[in-house]
This record gives sequence, structure tokens and C-alpha cells, in this order.
Amino acid sequence: MYALATANGQDESGPWALLHYNGHSWSRVTPFAAHDASQLVSDGHGGIWILHARGCCNLGEALRYSGGTAASTGFPATAQAVSLAGVPGTADVLAGGYTGKPMDSSADHPVILQYVPR
Repeated sequence: MYALATANGQDESGPWALLHYNGHSWSRVTPFAAHDASQLVSDGHGGIWILHARGCCNLGEALRYSGGTAASTGFPATAQAVSLAGVPGTADVLAGGYTGKPMDSSADHPVILQYVPR
């Protein structure tokens, strides 16, 4: 089982870490840089997807953690992801969110993005 731990500050998130529970105790798998990590989703193959916002406005990436390493998959420049969902039976992930100008919700359009690892 995996969990996210963060040093939330008053005005912005601090560094965060991925934790793993082996059935007896928790251990820190790896630390990450500041900003938000808000959701974990199984990749269906022993790894996980992590929704990671870099900076303001939910602009960011989906990190795939598997086999001891995390690989980044950036979203298109104007896409702002707010949720992840794994595709059953695959290592694919869907990201739901919207496109538009950061900090201007008047022109937002819903979007669903799919990432298929090679």
C-alpha cells in the first residue's frame, strides 16, 4: 500500500514523500520536490500513478512510480489536471481536467487526457 505525505505550509505545499506500507510498518520510499501531490492510482502492474502539480493552477504531470523509479509524463501546456483514473487491465492512465488560460476560468473547456506507456 502507498500513501502521500506532505509538509503542508500555510500558503503552499512543502516537500512531499511517497510512503509504502509492507503490512507491518511504513517506510519512506522517496522524497520529492515541493508543490502538490494530490492523488495516487494503481497502474495495474505493481506501480502507481501520482498526480503532481508543479507551481500554480494545477499545471503539472502524472508521475509513474514503478520498480524504484519515478518517470514524468507532462500534460499539454494548457491542460490543468484535477484527477487521475487507471484503465483496468492496462498501465494506462486517464487525467480529467480542463484547458484554458491559467488563472482565467472564463474560457475553460473540459478535457480527458489518456497516457499509454510504451
